[in-house]
Amino acid sequence: MWVNEYSRSGVKKSTLRVRTNALSTIDPLLGDKKLLSINRDVYQQFIFTLADRYKLNTIHSLNSAAMMVFKHAKKSKLISELPYQDTFIPKKQLTVEEIEQQKEERNYFNHSEIKEFLDAVVAYGKPLDKERFFLMMFTGLRSGELCALKWADVDFAAQQIRVKKQFTRNPGDTMIMRSLLQNKWIN
Repeated sequence: MWVNEYSRSGVKKSTLRVRTNALSTIDPLLGDKKLLSINRDVYQQFIFTLADRYKLNTIHSLNSAAMMVFKHAKKSKLISELPYQDTFIPKKQLTVEEIEQQKEERNYFNHSEIKEFLDAVVAYGKPLDKERFFLMMFTGLRSGELCALKWADVDFAAQQIRVKKQFTRNPGDTMIMRSLLQNKWIN
């Protein structure tokens, strides 16, 4: 019932797929319980189980999907209270040894890597690749946002770019243009 309504709310297919996958993960943990029997303590135990099995981002995603379902149930007057209220996601306490053994992940280019990459773009890229990659690298634009830009989105006087649309890929490799939920300005 919730998925059907949620799918008609204008969310991207990829977002719907993420929520549907989340529900398939949640179902074995909560699906055998009657809706009215899921109180704060049951929900907190559910969160603890997630914390034992998944990383923090996954826990937040699963919790978010479950919260949406419970909000829908309350709005539909199937429950009177939201079981997730006053619950928390536990923080994993690492030992000193675990902290020292963790690899520090760097998911960005340092200055020399930026120079090497942009030099390669200039030397080996196709026409306009230099401008595209420079723009993405120094503004934080995503590729789908860049592809959806029009000249009307560029304000040279104010030195700003308005990002209001993006191209996204749907299952089956079709590309569609979508409006962003909120316009953003890049200076």
